[in-house]
Amino acid sequence: MRLTMIFIILGLCFLNLSNPSIIVINESNRIFEREYNLKLTKEQEIMFYTKKYTKEYNLNYEIVLSLFYFESKMKYNVKNNKSSAYGLGQFIKSTGNWVAIEKLGFKNYNHYNSTIKQQVHMTCWYLNFLNKKYKNTEMALIAYNGFEYPNGLYAKRIIDIMINKKYEECLKCKATN
Repeated sequence: MRLTMIFIILGLCFLNLSNPSIIVINESNRIFEREYNLKLTKEQEIMFYTKKYTKEYNLNYEIVLSLFYFESKMKYNVKNNKSSAYGLGQFIKSTGNWVAIEKLGFKNYNHYNSTIKQQVHMTCWYLNFLNKKYKNTEMALIAYNGFEYPNGLYAKRIIDIMINKKYEECLKCKATN
């Protein structure tokens, strides 16, 4: 398998280290190595890919993090007991398969075993799709949730989470061995 290496300069907050560090990230999304063999936490992985894909799709980073907080409390492997919704963005299986396989061309996609990278990419693609369709971020957020909350309550809750930075409690800035 061909590995494409990406070098990223990261500072104090991202790795909780006193010196900026160079991280080598392998395209398979499985190996995160650093000079001292530290690995990124799942929270750091979420932040990294959210930064990457919000930039690619011209989305607000904090809105996407707030959406993840509201939908899953930043838990990438959480499944909804009442539906097939799974992951950070809580895609139901049919929507997840449509976005992942048909729109993004993911090979060997498995809804209940998707990676953080896949989940973040799918969420950002879908939110961008809805933004283009409705030409309005609030309407895109309401549509993201299937218009289930009355009077734009879903969008208001996402904005409240963003303004109060509630998602930060789930994104501890730490490194693991």
